[in-house]
Amino acid sequence: MEDPLVESLDDLVKECMELKKLPDDEITIKPSFASITHKDMRTQDITISNNSSKIENDELRGAVVDVFVSGAKGLGRGSEGIENIADFQKDKKGMLACIKEDMDTAIKKAGDDYFKRKGKALLSAEPNIFLKLSKEEVVNHIEPEPDRYALSISEKKKRRIDSLSKMFSRIVRENDAIQKMQVEINASDLVRRFSNSEGTKIMSHRFTGRCRLYITVRTEDGRIIEYVDDLFHTKDSGKIRRFDQYLTQKIIGSKIAHANNLAKTSPLGTGECPAIFDGYFSETFFHELAHLLSGQYIYTKESSIFAGKLGKPIMNAKISIIDDPVGKRYYGSDDYDEEGVKTKKLTLVKDGVLVNYLLDRVSAGMLGTHSEGKARSGWVMNEEDETGEMLVGIPEPRSFNTIVQPARLVSEEKLLRTMVEHCKKYSYEFGLLVMGNALGGIEPKTGNFELKPPRLFKIYANGKSELTSGSYITGNPLYILSQIALCGGKYVTSSGFCGADSGPVPEGGRAPSTFVKTIAYQDDSGDRLTKKLLSKLE
Repeated sequence: MEDPLVESLDDLVKECMELKKLPDDEITIKPSFASITHKDMRTQDITISNNSSKIENDELRGAVVDVFVSGAKGLGRGSEGIENIADFQKDKKGMLACIKEDMDTAIKKAGDDYFKRKGKALLSAEPNIFLKLSKEEVVNHIEPEPDRYALSISEKKKRRIDSLSKMFSRIVRENDAIQKMQVEINASDLVRRFSNSEGTKIMSHRFTGRCRLYITVRTEDGRIIEYVDDLFHTKDSGKIRRFDQYLTQKIIGSKIAHANNLAKTSPLGTGECPAIFDGYFSETFFHELAHLLSGQYIYTKESSIFAGKLGKPIMNAKISIIDDPVGKRYYGSDDYDEEGVKTKKLTLVKDGVLVNYLLDRVSAGMLGTHSEGKARSGWVMNEEDETGEMLVGIPEPRSFNTIVQPARLVSEEKLLRTMVEHCKKYSYEFGLLVMGNALGGIEPKTGNFELKPPRLFKIYANGKSELTSGSYITGNPLYILSQIALCGGKYVTSSGFCGADSGPVPEGGRAPSTFVKTIAYQDDSGDRLTKKLLSKLE
């Protein structure tokens, strides 16, 4: 099966490889590898708040060109991204001309990168100055033309959206603690086309959707809490169409009850204590940990947390961590990565021992092995860097779905008893039950993370529980790993989106609850208000 656009991209790649040369004082350097990724994305964002609603539809087309040039010393790399390119069906010539212009720029950047690396090599004995690219199998995978997500919304659904906004307004009026309510329904329908100079050709389709609830809460002592709850993630476009079935008064009522309970909480503050992570928070923690297992961080020395630790224990507990991109039940699954490499299940940690890094083709080449199909990226251009420039959506090694498998599980009751007994033995006033998919992230250089869960409960030594708020969980992953003692038998499957320099991507996983002997929590009480926000200021 052939796809006309993929074939046109392939022609451009061949033209790049055959015609372009750059002079060097020693040899002639020319492209040794090139790839083009074309993305056609439809998005729909429905926002329903207590004082308004809006529907935003968009159709985006963009491309990324990635070129490696080869000289006597090794490889240089140049990449270029372009947005808002023409529709292939309506203006084939214009679209290809835009990508061709990008390709010329990428070749120039690759040559500049090569000469820069060459100059650095003359001044330094540091190894791995020049890039290397792993050799991978050629893939030909063209899916049938997909049924695309329709951006139209019926008048009946629009009336339902308006009625939900009115319901939210009533809830805000009737609940003094609730300052604002908002639901965001996001749908993304992506067709990706890829061609490289080795002969790989791919056309694939992916749909992702999410329904997320935001509630702004004012506590009795004047603090502002942003309560965020994901109502669902889905790869089924029909479920997104039925989003209002998940916004019934019964479902929303349970969220309002929790928000009102948050308003009565006292701030947790700053300190340390034992904790139980539920399965959602456990998956979040191990997912963030997997960022530090990026082969890119290892060969660039951007992070040294897990450098040189292959084959060595990184935790006391016998826990295995697996990246599974092929399990269809998980939200982040994909058959091929962004470099056209077949994805595969990979054990990162086996019974507490680090056994693999996450590798794309460059990190695999630099480390002298093969890619594991872990190159991921979001859109063709992503958020600004520290210079204020937009980043080209070049893939980097990242996990798809994080699966946590302990060698031993205990009951949830024993997990709770263990924490209570630990509190008594070491004179902790309370332990924490940390629940939900947390917001936050990890800093690659230091490894320090900050994760803010949607629900926090103090569990006292007498077994009583108390909802609390105003803090995030923080620390160093190596220390937390050393403190993991037991895992409970209650597994959950989680879904979400992960952000990085290469853009947001869907991710998922499966994890059990986890008992950690000591964690640190940091106060994040934020702003305080003495009266209810006025809707006109929202």
